[in-house]
Amino acid sequence: LCCTDGKHCCPEGTTCDVSSGKCNRGDMTAIDWFKKVPANVGSVKCPDGQSECKTGQTCCKLASGQYGCCPIPKAVCCTDGKHCCPEGTTCDVSSGKCNRGEIAVMDWFEKVPANVGSVKCPDGQSECKTGQTCCKLASGQYGCCPIPKV
Repeated sequence: LCCTDGKHCCPEGTTCDVSSGKCNRGDMTAIDWFKKVPANVGSVKCPDGQSECKTGQTCCKLASGQYGCCPIPKAVCCTDGKHCCPEGTTCDVSSGKCNRGEIAVMDWFEKVPANVGSVKCPDGQSECKTGQTCCKLASGQYGCCPIPKV
């Protein structure tokens, strides 16, 4: 439940008491309210349909079969399942370098875990992690309430 102050939220079945900063259930004060966190704007969906990387990253399959994120756009995913190289280069797994032709041009990048699952906000751009609720902020942008919408 998104509170009218545009900054807080409460669990389903409660009401926001903006004056006291609490979530009420009936006549009883239930709990302190939750502060919203900024929503992620823009992400890259991975081929499994569940994992996602930040804009400007590349989805690459990890050795485990799950997806990770290479911290550069349009990357080449290395066969070791741990590293990646910039577009236009190849992975040299034996040396741990990214090659352009026969020349080693740079060290390779290590992948980071991908985010799994997300909730798209009504603006079509912002998103929150699974288990969070999209709430409109006072600014008109979306934030994430750290409790699920029931």
